[in-house]
Order: sequence, then structure tokens, then C-alpha cells
Amino acid sequence: MSTTNDIIVQGEKINFCPGPCNSIEPEPPKKQFGKETWYSFKPHSGGRYQNIQYPMSDGGNLILENVRICRSCCYRHIEFEEEELYEYLHKDSEIIIKKLKKTGHLDSKNTLM
Repeated sequence: MSTTNDIIVQGEKINFCPGPCNSIEPEPPKKQFGKETWYSFKPHSGGRYQNIQYPMSDGGNLILENVRICRSCCYRHIEFEEEELYEYLHKDSEIIIKKLKKTGHLDSKNTLM
């Protein structure tokens, strides 16, 4: 459920990891291992996560919808949620917002571009 403070980002047009890592490099091409196809970002099947939520310090959530994310950011998010390390998730949401602004996916008012 979203609130008025939520920032919702549609990930279909983002070709790099939208997580808190420093990378803005496009996802590497898929690889074939026999009959199996493997993608670098998670989910490795080539699909997309319906949403990944990062709580923000203002009480809202940064919601990344339909995203593919690098393994490091995925495991980091899972670990912080499982350990209830919300202050780290707050910081990650700030990092992600800055990253999305830098790459032109959010404007200065946190509106999708």
C-alpha cells in the first residue's frame, strides 16, 4: 500500500542496477549454458521483481517496481530487512534517489522523468 510520501519508480526503462551500489553500467548480455539462459542481474531467470521497497526517513517508501537488480544490492536489501536494520535501508533509499536523479530517472521533486 502506498502513501502520499511514497516515491514509486517504474524499472522497465532502467537498464542498470537501481540499487544502492555505485554502478550505472548496463546489465551485461545474457549468457547461455547449454539449454539454460542466465542473466547477471536478479532474478537470474530474466524476469523482474514486482517491487522492492526501501523505507525512507520521512515515513514513506521508495518503491522500485518491475526491476532487475544486481546480486549485491539484492542480498544487501534482504539482509537489512531480515535484521530490521531500517536506518541502513533509510540511507540506501537516499543513495538510490541520488543515483536516479544523477541518471535522469527522477527530477529534483522526485518525480519520474
